[in-house]
Amino acid sequence: MPVIPFLICFPFLAAAVLLFAKDVSLRSIISYIGAIVIAAAAGLLWFEWIRNGSKPIALFRDTEIVDTVMLCAEVAIMCMVTFLCFKYQRKIVSLLSIIPTFIIIVAEKLAPKENIEHIFIDRMALLMCTIIAVIGGLIIIYAVGYMSGYHMHHKEVKDRSNYFFALLFLFMGSMFGFVLSASLIWLYFFWECTSVCSFLLIGYTRSEEAIGNSFRALWMNLLGGAALSV
Repeated sequence: MPVIPFLICFPFLAAAVLLFAKDVSLRSIISYIGAIVIAAAAGLLWFEWIRNGSKPIALFRDTEIVDTVMLCAEVAIMCMVTFLCFKYQRKIVSLLSIIPTFIIIVAEKLAPKENIEHIFIDRMALLMCTIIAVIGGLIIIYAVGYMSGYHMHHKEVKDRSNYFFALLFLFMGSMFGFVLSASLIWLYFFWECTSVCSFLLIGYTRSEEAIGNSFRALWMNLLGGAALSV
């Protein structure tokens, strides 16, 4: 089912493109098309699942390279979170990223190697994918007009809409990965991605209030990640 890696990876690709899309019209077009494509992919996933008998499906057994890449990415996320926590004098929050990440790494290295499937699809996973695609797509479509109006009325806030929309697509891709994952490494990685995306989205304006709220969301999300790791 190639639609599954597409559903997870396409939002990441769209985010990378949007990050460098400075033109407002181009950014709007990419956002609209991206939201539509993701919704279509979620619908195609339902079609493929029904065509295969509407039974739970487990996929992707041999993923050693991907697991290694995810572990490296988790360390990079931990370093970024730690840097931001020290920068904004929230040092204690960094422990909620450092400790669980090391637990995951140690568990991965010490645990006996088992060939398990890393993706699991059932009716609940498909329902969650549909919700993410539809609600997330509508949020992105609404945000196109909202962000344009926001910066017209808030000249004091630097316009970084390309960064904002990139984070929205990163969040969607991470959510797809989280609800479809069946292994601890994948679950924790995608959870950390959603936590960081939420943190950066909430702190978009970089005002004192926004930074305070973003760290409040960060420590609560990281606490959830710590629970996953243990």
